[in-house]
Amino acid sequence: MDKVAIREAIDNLELLNIKIQNSQLEVSDSIEGVTPNNMSQQSMLHIEGQILESVIEVSDSHKSVDMLQVKITFGVRYILENRSNSPQEEEKDAGSTIDKEEMAKIEATYLLEYAIKNDIKSEAIQEFCEFNAVHNCWSFWREHVFSTCQKAQIPIFSIPFFKSNK
Repeated sequence: MDKVAIREAIDNLELLNIKIQNSQLEVSDSIEGVTPNNMSQQSMLHIEGQILESVIEVSDSHKSVDMLQVKITFGVRYILENRSNSPQEEEKDAGSTIDKEEMAKIEATYLLEYAIKNDIKSEAIQEFCEFNAVHNCWSFWREHVFSTCQKAQIPIFSIPFFKSNK
């Protein structure tokens, strides 16, 4: 993580909006009675950023402003791994096969919009998108997962604090 590049972006961007673009929930009928201890959790993150020119109304005049739009897709799913052994090889693990079944999946795509106040290097925008934009949106994602799990009455996914992979 390049803190100098991120600082350049932070100093020259203003968050205007965070909105959910789409959301998807899939729940297997066979999840009933399955506990989180029997399932593994997998996560997904995809980030896209683009600079657009936008016209914003200010009082009675129109002002052209460059905007950074960042599209972030998050996802989590529960996987149930079923080991099937032949009766003769139950004591040996060598003959086992693993069947994986997706028990539940939640995905959501958010669109974050930032006004660009001054020119920013592309490297700074890239660093900002990968860390700050995701960080700006992370609490929205956590709340969405928690409330969706409660409404669907499925085990709640663990969404930890956001940490950069860099």
